[in-house]
Amino acid sequence: MSVRHVVRTGSELDLTPVPGPAEGLRRWSIVDETVPGAVHTGFAIVELAAGGRIPWHVHSYEDSLYVLEGAVVVDTGDGANLLRPGDYGV
Repeated sequence: MSVRHVVRTGSELDLTPVPGPAEGLRRWSIVDETVPGAVHTGFAIVELAAGGRIPWHVHSYEDSLYVLEGAVVVDTGDGANLLRPGDYGV
């Protein structure tokens, strides 16, 4: 059995604009389908600029967020939620 580990350092950080309808969104994909053994696994660091927005959308997989700084309003079918640093959403 082979063991694989992925280690990334902050010096590799490369946030690039995300194409599509989102505004002010940049992403660094740390683990995705290009990493051997991670066909159905993804992990990224994403930055949403002040005033940026991500329109309503649906995924066929789980998505989560953790707020490091600033504030984010997350609109769901249950209403709007204000998230601040330290808050987490799935």
